[in-house]
Amino acid sequence: MLTRSSPIAAALALALGTSLSSQTQIMVDAGRGPVLVRLPASYTGQQPIPMLLMLHAYLQTPAEFESFMGVTATANANGIATVHPLGLPDVFGVPHWNATTACCAWFAPGNDDSGYLRNLIDAVKLNVNIAPNRVHVTGYSNGGYMAYRMACDHADVIASIVSIGAATWNDPTLCAPSAPLHVLHIHGDQDVWVDYDGGLELGGNPYPSVNNTVGYWAGYNGCVVAPTSGNTPLDLDVLVPGAETAMVHYENGCQPGGSVELWQMQGANHFPVWQPSFAPLFTQWILAHSKPGTWTDTGNDLAGTYGPPVLQPSGTVNPGTIVSFAASNALENTAAVLVIGATAVNSPFAGGVLGPSMDFSIFGLVSNPVGELNLSFTWPAGMPIGAAVYFQYWFQDAGGPAGLASTTTWRLVLP
Repeated sequence: MLTRSSPIAAALALALGTSLSSQTQIMVDAGRGPVLVRLPASYTGQQPIPMLLMLHAYLQTPAEFESFMGVTATANANGIATVHPLGLPDVFGVPHWNATTACCAWFAPGNDDSGYLRNLIDAVKLNVNIAPNRVHVTGYSNGGYMAYRMACDHADVIASIVSIGAATWNDPTLCAPSAPLHVLHIHGDQDVWVDYDGGLELGGNPYPSVNNTVGYWAGYNGCVVAPTSGNTPLDLDVLVPGAETAMVHYENGCQPGGSVELWQMQGANHFPVWQPSFAPLFTQWILAHSKPGTWTDTGNDLAGTYGPPVLQPSGTVNPGTIVSFAASNALENTAAVLVIGATAVNSPFAGGVLGPSMDFSIFGLVSNPVGELNLSFTWPAGMPIGAAVYFQYWFQDAGGPAGLASTTTWRLVLP
């Protein structure tokens, strides 16, 4: 049985996305001139918001990349700030990114674009209240290569990347991510510019196949390399009749905060024309792939017959993922309640300390014959970024001071 009062119930049961009709913008300079940052119209600076760094292709400008992708308005409408840098010109004046040996500083001295873009992320954070667990990067072609370079070099701050029509380092030892992250790779299997099966870029430097690219990243993230396929194909490219895109997932065994997904566009080339469904699908994927939430044991348990019961929560609390609350060392076959609150009240109760406010409590639970209890549920979408939620089990136990025993209270800070 669930009991709930309005604050935490709203947070746990309702999506908080807002339909926005306009957007604002600022300029940020990280040493190479002003960079456009588009902000959601609802942004006030009071609540942290996600950030999406958008990296254009060789021969493209940021504005052309925006037009090609067609996702900016949808991202802004869903509360995401978008950042639109311009690569430095090569000897022919073409803006580019120095991503890997294959792409694309063919006619340039090899600038430190990785360092610059990391500085740009930091500069945006100084001007905008960016959620630290929700920095995302997307890129197309040369920009897609650069997205992989950023994931290799700055996994400590990047939650996910979406790379389109590109590849990672050909030599997997040149990439050593410092933390797991989420990867979505989108590629047409008829691409002759960045061949699906790998090949050589200008200058004869090799790049890996799509299968090797996603396989390397499954390895970096600790995933089981054997993928699973999605059941329903997507219709993403106007130029290819029908639902041409197969989804392949590398999710089993991944480290928390890491996953790999491939959207294989069968029959598509290097220049897809996106269906209207692409922007919401892309945005939904970004919003569902943050770094994990942060769990902290705040103490104050209460001993029962066998001492204090123990709570061990787990889960990344990304939308649609499983969150578990495993208790042990409790009295056998006894009634329990999981108290969930939006604030920590730390009130004296039954000889112990009630940690959470009782906003959303789950009654009717019972420990098993060995004194364990494991409650799991799917974490909802639309949770408030950066908010804290508190959890504590209480058990009926005659060995406790007032016939009760409790675990410590755990604080979860939402990503």
